[in-house]
This record gives sequence, C-alpha cells and structure tokens, in this order.
Amino acid sequence: MIDLNEIKSQIEPHKVTKPIQLLACWLVGLILVNGSFLTSAVMIKQPDWIINVLVVASVINVPIFLICIFLLQTRFRPEMQEDQFYSQYIDKKFGNSKREVTPDAIESIRKVTSNNYDTLIQMIEELEKNQNEISTQLNKFNKEENLDFMFNGELLKSKIINVVKPEKPKIFFENKTVSLNAKLNIFNELARAFKANRIPVHEIFGREEPLNFLISFGDGFSTEEIITILNSVQSISDGYIAYAHDEYELDQYKNKVLIGSYGEGNDLTITQFLSIVSNKTLEVDVYRLLGK
Repeated sequence: MIDLNEIKSQIEPHKVTKPIQLLACWLVGLILVNGSFLTSAVMIKQPDWIINVLVVASVINVPIFLICIFLLQTRFRPEMQEDQFYSQYIDKKFGNSKREVTPDAIESIRKVTSNNYDTLIQMIEELEKNQNEISTQLNKFNKEENLDFMFNGELLKSKIINVVKPEKPKIFFENKTVSLNAKLNIFNELARAFKANRIPVHEIFGREEPLNFLISFGDGFSTEEIITILNSVQSISDGYIAYAHDEYELDQYKNKVLIGSYGEGNDLTITQFLSIVSNKTLEVDVYRLLGK
C-alpha cells in the first residue's frame, strides 16, 4: 500500500520552480487523490453507495488528469519551458528579435532615395522658373495699370474741370393748387397716392359724388406736372380728363386742377392721354388735347 506520509515528506514546494516540476506534481497529486479514494473505499463498510462513489471517482480522475497533462504538453508546451527559453519564445513571437539587413536591401533603399532626390530637385527648378515668369507678368501688368491710371486720371481731371454746372431742377406744382373732391369713393386711395408721389393737396371740395370720374386742368400746368398727376391717379383708377373752362370770372381755374370735378369731359381717358403724350414722334399740345 502507498505510504502517503512518505510521499508528502518527499515533496518540497519551495523547490518546485520549473514548469516540468509542476507537471510531476500533478502526477503525484493524481496518485495521492486516487490512493486516498481507494484506501477510503476499502476501509468503509457502510453504506455501500459511498464505496461505489469513491471507486467511480478514482476511475474518472485518471482520464481527466491524463487529458490535462496532454494539453500542457501540446497546446501549452511553450509555456511549460523554463524562464530562459520562454523569454526567447516571447521575443520571437512578438517580433522583438533583431532583423539582419542584407546588402541588397541597402542598395535598393539607396536607389529609391536617389531617385526621389532627383525628382525633388527637378520640381524645385520648375517652381523657380514659374515664379520668375509670374514675377515678369506682374511687373508688366503693374506698369500697364499705372499708365492706364495716369491716362484715366488726366481724363477724369479734364472732365471735372470742364463740367457744366447743372441746371436747377424744376419745382413741380409751384404756385399751383390741387383740389380733391372729398365725395369720391376713392378719396382715401387718391390722397395716399398723392402723398407717396409728393403731390400736395391744397383744397378739399365736393357737394356730392360726381357721375363720372373727371379731372379738369386749368391753365398754367406744365406737361411734366400733368403727367405726374395723371400717373398717380391712374395707379388707383382710370378716368376722364378735360380742360377747366372759366365759369364766373376770368382765369378762374388758372394754375388749378380739380380731381373729381363736375361737368362733362371730352371722352378722353387718362390712359389714352398718357399714351399719346408718351409718343416721342408726335409734338403734342397738351391743352389742345385737353379740349381748350
């Protein structure tokens, strides 16, 4: 029978420093475990099932231990080496070992470097050439610009010296009276249109809404003033225009326009009048056109 105490006395744990020694310990452990199981099975009488369990466990332990030992010797064999050999294995595995550079490799690297250097020199020379061309073009352009600036400057100076003093712009509706009929249904719209076009409204009149929308001009209005008033009115509504004949006294409506006057027109609408006046090929007497 195996003397367990004798085996234990032969194992000194502090001396187990190599993986192969650990493997031997596994084998010793297998012998100890199975030996203890079988010894217990012989000594125990009751119950019977404990004896069967110990015997079965002893049988199963053998293949389990053998499989583990097989894996250690195959799959994990590098790890079972001593420290010195295992460190060499790690160096080779992770590429920490030095590589030898052959003379052919050095010559190949030298040729590639030389070719790249020559290419770089050519590129630098081309850049310098392009830079010189650009500088030449810029200098030429600057000279032309300076000459052109001097020429244009003298021309501008001569224009400023010889410029004619502009005429004083005409003042529309100076000494004129614009009268607006308050009974018109478009009174508010007309008032806003006149205000937007800077046409002053001087008088408000009206006793009732006229049958037709009529605008009557007295003497004294320029063509520009008449067109300005009619354009403002046309933006709101079309209507008829006429000449304002005197009724009670001489020059009763001179320099006066009646927007929404009472009376009869000459069937000439605002649109027709503006179309005729805007025709540059015709010389139009606006007051004759109004029916004076």
